Amino acid sequence: MTELVRYEKARQALLDAKTVDEVKQIRDKAEALRLYAIQAHDIELESWASAIKLRAQRRIGEISSKLEKVQPIHGKMRIPTSGKPKSQTLKDAGLSTSTAQRCEEIASVPEAEFEKYIKAKTEKKQSVSAKEVVRMVCKKTKRKKKVAALQEKNKPLPGGTKRYQIIYADPPWKYSHECMSESRHFENQYPVMTLDEIKALPVGEKLAAEDCLLLLWVTSPKVEEAISVMNAWGFKYRTCAVWVKDSIGAGYWFRQQHELLFVGVKGNIPTPIEADRISSVFHAKRKKHSEKPEEVREWIDRSYQGLEKIELFSRKKVKGWDNWGNET
Repeated sequence: MTELVRYEKARQALLDAKTVDEVKQIRDKAEALRLYAIQAHDIELESWASAIKLRAQRRIGEISSKLEKVQPIHGKMRIPTSGKPKSQTLKDAGLSTSTAQRCEEIASVPEAEFEKYIKAKTEKKQSVSAKEVVRMVCKKTKRKKKVAALQEKNKPLPGGTKRYQIIYADPPWKYSHECMSESRHFENQYPVMTLDEIKALPVGEKLAAEDCLLLLWVTSPKVEEAISVMNAWGFKYRTCAVWVKDSIGAGYWFRQQHELLFVGVKGNIPTPIEADRISSVFHAKRKKHSEKPEEVREWIDRSYQGLEKIELFSRKKVKGWDNWGNET
């Protein structure tokens, strides 16, 4: 309880601190306490001391980012209203510009993510790390740059042809079920296509961007054919996920209760960030015939914001997506 009180007092002191000097003093005390905790083998004390140090670094970054630099205006150097440029303020506080830059990177992490990270670490009584937090920023920044580069490369071709970085498809596979009853035959649900007809669709030539992700729904009997479709469309197979349904369907060897979602890539499309990497096995209710779980589309939207998306063989129009299919 005593440690918790000290922790909350230190947090309040950081909130009340207005200058880099004040915050640096708190940071230095937290670091000294952390080193003492390591020597004393006090895991809990080490955990919260490292958390206070990290919070102090974030606070330094918040203050540092608002400090004014000396800037040339109309041939003259404009002196900051505080009378002291940023570089001098940092130097007087005993901070290098590189340290301040690192602190500003920590401060740029969204507060919710920052708090979530600290909570997860302190609950496990683990020390937090500035490097881990900065890595969170760097990965997201790099990803944003990748997405921006993909968008730039995806400008319409001459003639206004639109290209997509995300293609989501549920082909109307044709089956040769001699014993299936007429009431359950797929042809009674929607028009089907032969393998050659699906492969002949100009997906790679007219729809796929230079860097593109293909998410292809596949049933167990169609695995081999699905790979050939991917290759015909210009994609390479990478991995798959499994949808486990809440009820059992038809089948000759096994009563089918799952469906596969193949992942194919063309060019250099980024993978989802760690926070968006869900389990490869997910459970969702079976709905109307051939209707797929909305969870998958939500995951795509979350993982690939800002990229052009199209759903092939779609059954309905969805905001933010282009659609092509018999029912749309």
